[in-house]
Amino acid sequence: MVAVLVAPLIFAGCTADAPPSDAADSAAPGDAVGAEFLAFTGAHVYPGTGSSWIEDATLVVQDGRVISVEADGEVPEDARIVDVAGLWIIPGLIDAHAHVTGAWSGLADEAPTADRLEGDLLLYARHGVTTVNSLGGIPLEAARAIRDAEASGAPGRARLQYAGVVVTGPTADEARAQTAANAEAGADWIKFRVDDNLGTSTPMPWEAIEASMAEAEARGLPVSAHVFYRADAERLLDLGVSMIGHSVRDIALPEDAADAFASAGACYVPTLAREITTFAYAERPDWFDDPLFQKWADAETIERVTAPAFQAAMGESSAAAAYRAGLIVAQENLERMARAGVPIAMGTDAGPRNRFPGFLEHLELELMVDSGLTSAEALSAATAGSAACLRRADLGVLEAGRRADFVVLSGDPLADIRATREVVTVYVEGAAIR
Repeated sequence: MVAVLVAPLIFAGCTADAPPSDAADSAAPGDAVGAEFLAFTGAHVYPGTGSSWIEDATLVVQDGRVISVEADGEVPEDARIVDVAGLWIIPGLIDAHAHVTGAWSGLADEAPTADRLEGDLLLYARHGVTTVNSLGGIPLEAARAIRDAEASGAPGRARLQYAGVVVTGPTADEARAQTAANAEAGADWIKFRVDDNLGTSTPMPWEAIEASMAEAEARGLPVSAHVFYRADAERLLDLGVSMIGHSVRDIALPEDAADAFASAGACYVPTLAREITTFAYAERPDWFDDPLFQKWADAETIERVTAPAFQAAMGESSAAAAYRAGLIVAQENLERMARAGVPIAMGTDAGPRNRFPGFLEHLELELMVDSGLTSAEALSAATAGSAACLRRADLGVLEAGRRADFVVLSGDPLADIRATREVVTVYVEGAAIR
């Protein structure tokens, strides 16, 4: 016997503070994980493997994993059918550089730390971001417990990877000790800053950077570096850094420099949306009117950044002007990197004050396309590219054996990348996010 369900509009009847509607409760196929087969039928599926849409596809999921994705594929006996005819399915978005702090959970500061962190991760998931790499600022004990709990089944939120405390040095011995402490706290990544905050701070000494990287290598941990300047990025590549974060923003790179980045093989995470938040609030951004933004955005933050005094201060800020100029360079360099074959991953630096988790990822995709990438290239960077960057061979692609993390959309993001905002339902480990 085959049961047939219509894909639930999980988000249509709920807000961050309200439970799902009865209709969503009665048709939530993702609730059934374990040994049961779920067959999502009739959608256009973008597997993320470099191909285009699989038309009229059948996506079969069991025990949180993809079993098969085929055009007009076979439905297993006794499977529950989820009718997604005419909709689009993409792999879950992966933010390779964001932050999870608990500040966006909607819970009081006195609430348990783990609950607040999971609240942030739920917010990411509701936007279609199914994995977050939190690069600094996350409470380590709670982060470790949350990440490790994912081995038990569908988490009901975005997945988590994390760096420990941002390594600052300033001496080689201190940087080595900080790196070791992060490793012992279970960190997936090591993170440090290399730039000087537009000349306002003293950068981490190279002796300390090299000591941290050596300790990370000895412990088998990848390293992410926050950069601004070309010279710093190139020196880090020579040292074997795994991730360049925040773009080269001081100078447009010549072709041979982009080729050198490609040869090094480190993933390049442009975080263009981060730059936008440094100057965009000088006036009310157009994207504040986006339906997805309005559904989940924090009202207090909107009120703060639209206050006349805040807008005036940002409009007069020299740092804002510098980052605006840096964004233009960053976008030029992103296209050059992509054409040279540099591994591109999607990241946003979302999560700190005024950087809206979940929505910034959609803004990032639009900015990547504005930079000259095709919609397919941007979407690949946000799925398979980010998964490869994070060394997660189980994520980022919808193919047999991978985890069933995906987003059902009502529009075609290859025709218009902004369609990633047309979220119908999000699934993590085959379970619908509420």
